[in-house]
Amino acid sequence: MVKEVYISTRGGTHAVALLKDGKLIEFNSESEKDGSIIGNICKGRVEQVLVGMQAAFVNIGRRKNGYLYLTDTYIDGQDLSESQEIFMNKALDAKIGDEILVQIAKTEIGLKGARLTPNLSLAGRFVVYMPYVNYIGVSRKITEESERLRLTNFIENLEEKNGGYIIRTACQQASESDILAETVRLQRRFQRILAYSESVPAKSVIWSEGLILERVVRDLVGKFVEKIIVDDVGTYKKMQDLMHDYGFSSDILEMYKKDNVDLFNFYGVTGQALRILDSRVDLDNGAYLIIEHTEALTVIDVNTGSYVGETSLEETVFKTNCMAAKAIASQLRLRNIGGIIIVDFIDMIQDEHKAKLMELLSEEVKRDRVRTTVVSMTSLGLVEITRKKYRNEMKQTLSKPCKACGGKGYIMTNEILATVIRKKIFDIFATNSTTSVLIYVNNQNMIDFVENNAFTFEISVFWQGKRIYVASDNSFANDQYHIKYFNTEVVELPTDAQILV
Repeated sequence: MVKEVYISTRGGTHAVALLKDGKLIEFNSESEKDGSIIGNICKGRVEQVLVGMQAAFVNIGRRKNGYLYLTDTYIDGQDLSESQEIFMNKALDAKIGDEILVQIAKTEIGLKGARLTPNLSLAGRFVVYMPYVNYIGVSRKITEESERLRLTNFIENLEEKNGGYIIRTACQQASESDILAETVRLQRRFQRILAYSESVPAKSVIWSEGLILERVVRDLVGKFVEKIIVDDVGTYKKMQDLMHDYGFSSDILEMYKKDNVDLFNFYGVTGQALRILDSRVDLDNGAYLIIEHTEALTVIDVNTGSYVGETSLEETVFKTNCMAAKAIASQLRLRNIGGIIIVDFIDMIQDEHKAKLMELLSEEVKRDRVRTTVVSMTSLGLVEITRKKYRNEMKQTLSKPCKACGGKGYIMTNEILATVIRKKIFDIFATNSTTSVLIYVNNQNMIDFVENNAFTFEISVFWQGKRIYVASDNSFANDQYHIKYFNTEVVELPTDAQILV
């Protein structure tokens, strides 16, 4: 299974694609100016303390105040074994006006500010250093007990631990001298962070977790990546330097040199990346998925589509669900969908098929670098999945809310728009001595209102003696409108205005 990384740079923005055997499995795009804020360490000022919720809102210099739970920990317990226990400093006793160091654990989403933690964490290639935690943990992805014990004992016996560590999977291939060197480097980095925080005011970023290029080297190189191809000379030089800093050979790094077609189009990345925005995902057998997002969770519906099977209905449904399970695990990773995911598989009768499907799905999500857990199948046949929220979902990165619908995906029909306008006009006439009303809508709605006599009943029954005009504004979306009202006999109208009767 050949894994390759392609990096395309345009105007300070790096787009990174990870492909396996030509298939896009991860994609991300980030500008050097507006990179991800997750992992950033900030000096903040406490603006509000909610004692009942043991939470505080902290001004870190962004548009919205971040929030933190005063007893929170940066460690994701799912990464640790159930028998392990965390020993932390006492809960933060924050008061309004206090200046504290916090780390961004989750980015801003919608109306919510960034999720913060007072327990700082610095990630390296081999370990995660936690200066405020007296604890050593091992990634669950290291399954061999003897290896877990060996690595734990090595970290435990360090002369200067100065905090806690989580041992990452890359430690298995690392020499003890490399691991030791990284722990020293991370401790020195933390001391520099502390020193710098003393010299800057509150609402300042003290340390940034690293640009996307550094994360590529730290998290992907060495994990079966056989080639990295970039299309920018500056990016090539940065990658060389980063690979050297992390102890990697740059032999796998290549400069893209074709002039007649860009990097992503040549390797088939662009077409695959654009499909991330589609709610429908077609499967090879004619079945398909529908992926829909809500504020609280993501819903995935499995449909047989044009697939009719060959033997029985139960077998047809089982095969479709199995194919869908593989696609769902892939799409969660590709789209970086986090939080709660509910999957509505096609109903199956046999318990054996249900068990095999859950086993298959659980195995498929293990390929994900982000912690993903298949929880259970409900009595209604809905499968519950949780996936750790890690940076923005690709839908948020690659798109923005539609100005016409505000991101809802729907707009009002003309009939409902007319109803909204009627209510507004009733309110205007009820509160002042208005004699004339001018309605601005887009051109098509203006034509509909005139041809369909949209306000004739109100004019003849309720608005006698009033004048109702309609005019077009083609900058308006289909359900946008604006109403002007006058209390004078003479009214200046647009050239295309028409009186409604």
